[in-house]
Amino acid sequence: MLNTIRFYIAALFLPLLFSCSQRNNSKQYSGEVVAWVDTIPITMAQVDNPIRQELFDELNRIYTIRNISLQELIDEKLLALEAVKYNTTAEALKDSLVELQIKNNKLQRFISDNRYDAGIMVLERSLSSFDIESAKGNAALMERFKDYVINAYTDSLKQIYTVKVNLEPPGAPRINFNTSLIHYRGNPNADVTVTVVSDFKCAMCRKYHDVYDSLYTKYSDRVRFAYTNFGSYATISAIASESAARQGRFWEMHDALFNLQNLPDTSDVYRIARSLNLNIDVFRKDFESEDIKSSIEQNISSIINSGIYATPTVMVNSRPVFNSSSANKIERMILKAL
Repeated sequence: MLNTIRFYIAALFLPLLFSCSQRNNSKQYSGEVVAWVDTIPITMAQVDNPIRQELFDELNRIYTIRNISLQELIDEKLLALEAVKYNTTAEALKDSLVELQIKNNKLQRFISDNRYDAGIMVLERSLSSFDIESAKGNAALMERFKDYVINAYTDSLKQIYTVKVNLEPPGAPRINFNTSLIHYRGNPNADVTVTVVSDFKCAMCRKYHDVYDSLYTKYSDRVRFAYTNFGSYATISAIASESAARQGRFWEMHDALFNLQNLPDTSDVYRIARSLNLNIDVFRKDFESEDIKSSIEQNISSIINSGIYATPTVMVNSRPVFNSSSANKIERMILKAL
């Protein structure tokens, strides 16, 4: 009987022993543990690391939505303050502002500037054009004119009232990846490095190549510029660029490939190699080798593991720019880093 009691007591406390062990481990990980697999913890850092850029992009989208909402609330508060001054309501103030602009013939100018006399586009189930003399067209016209008038008025109020905004965009994470397949130009001793993670076959990369080129031209004496190949696989363009790099002509091949109107085939690659006076026999050996292809694939894996998922990705001192197609945003980060 005593042995039976001892058995039940042991069975009762056995789960608690494992439970205590997990709680003690949780303290060790400072509350970062989000899951357990048996006795192996998974931390939030482990979850976030492979999706850092994706999380950063999503946080920026959330910030953008919040900022729009905030600006609308600021405008409402400004109108409310003005309405009190005139002993009226905000809605009545809006209506009087619109009526005044109509009397001053601003509506006709608004129609002319936006070419609404040819029709106004309205999105319902589909995008359709309506005559502004029709009921639906006139309703859309007046709604847009009211928005135009009120936006201009609230912008003017921001010069009168003190508006302080504390909402800040998310800070960019630092993303590093281990690779030997990264190529530099510009100032080799610069404290600021702009890295373009790109893909020769990516339509957006090709579209915004001139943006990055213009920034290089403008800041090459003060900034180090870098490029690394990324994509879903090792393309012939990526292999060609790394083959040219072995003869010290990476950037010449890089520029030539991006300046092509269409995606290159093998004959285009060899034509460019000849125009760059590369040793064609050496180039062919490198281009056809598995060595370079394997190195590019390893490079792709390293970039994916770092948390980068998209091309083009532009980073300033290892911190991604949210909108890699915006010369202004990239330049602002460069100037801030400088």
